[in-house]
Amino acid sequence: MAILVALLPGCLGEPAGPASVKAPSQPKFDKHVAPIIGQQCLGCHTRGGIGPVPLETYADVAAVADAVQFQVENRLMPPFNADNSGSCRTYRDARWLSDQEIETLSRWVDQGSVGTDSAPPMPGPVLSLENPDLTLATPDFTPTDAPDHYRCFYLESGLEAEQFMTGIQVTPGNAAINHHLLLFTLDDQDTIDSVLEADARQDGPGYDCLVPTASVFTGGGRLVNVWAPGVSAVRFPEGTGIRLHKDQKFAVQIHYNLLGGDGSDSTEIGLLLADGVEREAFVEMYDDFDLDLPAGRAEVTHTTEWFLGNPFNQVFAPIADEGIEVLGVFPHMHEHGIRQRLDYVDEDGNSTCIHDIQRWDFGWQEYFFFQPGESVLMDPAGTLEWSC
Repeated sequence: MAILVALLPGCLGEPAGPASVKAPSQPKFDKHVAPIIGQQCLGCHTRGGIGPVPLETYADVAAVADAVQFQVENRLMPPFNADNSGSCRTYRDARWLSDQEIETLSRWVDQGSVGTDSAPPMPGPVLSLENPDLTLATPDFTPTDAPDHYRCFYLESGLEAEQFMTGIQVTPGNAAINHHLLLFTLDDQDTIDSVLEADARQDGPGYDCLVPTASVFTGGGRLVNVWAPGVSAVRFPEGTGIRLHKDQKFAVQIHYNLLGGDGSDSTEIGLLLADGVEREAFVEMYDDFDLDLPAGRAEVTHTTEWFLGNPFNQVFAPIADEGIEVLGVFPHMHEHGIRQRLDYVDEDGNSTCIHDIQRWDFGWQEYFFFQPGESVLMDPAGTLEWSC
């Protein structure tokens, strides 16, 4: 499954070092190592964060230096599913170390992980969405199903008129257990009623779920945001936003993981709003309902394609004469997935890579937003080709 999005978040920070710069021959912790760890790791690896090992000080990093070296050399950490090397494309705010950064960390470890306890604290990712126009909060809930508990919550916006969401920030109440969050709009009364009925059938706030209700995928709602540890504030490009209806209702799905902590959680979702935008942003989902995996095989490759001019396409059909500018993608598979690739092929047969995933990790699903200037212009006469 692939979700194409016509929106783009603000930058979370600059990478620690450009790929064209050579790694220092004798890396220093303060000057060379700390900026990399701070920028690429502290979104998760803090005391009380979802990462099981804190990396906030020199002593923290030195204690697990060999493990850090193994993880980065094998590109297991930082976690980022899509290939960001440029062979397909590069993505904004990618948790992706350049070859120079990996070599810097590896040399530092090989040379004895030298540093001092007096080293200054490492700069972490910047978190900022000042003065949100609307703040939603999930009710206080204590997950109990270990190791993974999926819970959905119904939320009301109270919006007095139609608005456009131009930015969003998710702040977990208990970062040690909050693995990811999906935010859906509920856009018709049947979908709202089905969520309320599911909520009423279970005790306590919310209800156990993998999706809020099936109808959010058949026109009754929209997936409008994904959050995972390390994701900060998202600001859409100037003049764009996602439409929210008057008195918009929402459903939130939160994946709680209890391997690194326990306790209750109440998560806040802050929204930036505008009365109108120059261009409306959409999220479009593509599913492959014909996927059939033969039993007993160690590995199976499956391919499919979607014709963008299909009149049943909810996003493309209304703007068939205009095409669409795609600024990001959210790939999805389940736990048996290994690789996934998505290409756009125009009517002349020219192919453009959207994403290429060589080592899928179900635990790290997220939007991949293209770098500025690398959006993909898709015409309804083209097709999307997907393989997994």
